[in-house]
Amino acid sequence: MRDAQVFVRCGAPVGTLAVMCSAKDTVQSLKEQLAARSPELGPCRFMRLQYGGASLPDDRMLGDFCSPSATLQLSYRLRGGGGDGGSTGAESRSCYLEMYAYKKVEKVNPEEARLAKWTRCHLSGELLAAPCVADELGNLYNKDALIVRLLDKSLPPTLSHITGLRSVVELKLTPAANGSGANGAGAAKAPKAASQVSFQPGNESQFCCPVSGQPFNGRYKFVILRPSGLVVSEKAVKEVPAAVEELAEAGGKKLAELESIPVNPTGEQLEQLRAKLAARAAEKAKAAASKKDKKRSAAAAADEAAGAAGVAAPTAGRGASPPLEDGAGGAAAAAAAAAKRLKIPQGASKDVYSSIFSTNKGGQPEKETFCCRALSARGMNLT
Repeated sequence: MRDAQVFVRCGAPVGTLAVMCSAKDTVQSLKEQLAARSPELGPCRFMRLQYGGASLPDDRMLGDFCSPSATLQLSYRLRGGGGDGGSTGAESRSCYLEMYAYKKVEKVNPEEARLAKWTRCHLSGELLAAPCVADELGNLYNKDALIVRLLDKSLPPTLSHITGLRSVVELKLTPAANGSGANGAGAAKAPKAASQVSFQPGNESQFCCPVSGQPFNGRYKFVILRPSGLVVSEKAVKEVPAAVEELAEAGGKKLAELESIPVNPTGEQLEQLRAKLAARAAEKAKAAASKKDKKRSAAAAADEAAGAAGVAAPTAGRGASPPLEDGAGGAAAAAAAAAKRLKIPQGASKDVYSSIFSTNKGGQPEKETFCCRALSARGMNLT
């Protein structure tokens, strides 16, 4: 190749340059021409020329591999590093040690948490087994574990709405075909925690919907119908309500008239249940307070009537009772009962009652009598 023109792609902002060179020129001389022609390319020691995808050594002649009007690619060597392909972020090891300075928060697999919430007791963590109950928030419990906590009075504060077995409903769970459930003859079969191939939690469950057959594993929504306690899927309630009414033993009531509790609700649905529970508790407290006030007012009226009867005219006879008017009502009856319980003699006063007891008046010495002498006072002059 004689003197000819070659093109070098330098990239932005220089673009492509046309350089005149001969066959005896080396790659190093071409780099020097590029550096002298465009200072923006930087020093030639960082340049690297490629032709046909292969890097060209600096001592190689251009006539050995390229032809006139050939196009070469200019790139740059990475600065820094030890030449082994790795790099160090900093001289100190502080950034490396900070990776292990704090323990990472262990994250629970949401699929495992979901499966445990639907297949295990909310209190004891054991597998659900007959008999099972649920509270008004849709949480599931083993009845035996709940009774033990109620007797020990060791329920957590978050379950303060459970005051007894009247606060829960007993469930009618349908066992699945792959094992015996709560109503089966044997013990509940534990669901597989994870697959041996993918190490992901399985979807097996010991219970299912009696109508649609959907597994009771948290992937499908279920509801509890009160007061029967039947557990069915929402799909069955929407698609075959007649079959659900028959299983729920509604007693002629429509499915819409029955109270339903969602199983393990979340989000806005759970907040609505909590608000409903709080409103019901406030209503019960208000009713109990009003009932207590009525009892207090009735007792106060009875005491006033009893006091008035004691200060009034003397009674006619010991066993006689004063006649009651027709419109006296319960207050007069309460007053008569109080008068029978409390006998106040006529003309009784403070002086009359104090005369029963002996008191020392004016610092006068008390005179001893025979009846008050003790055995330890024998032989002593008591006068």
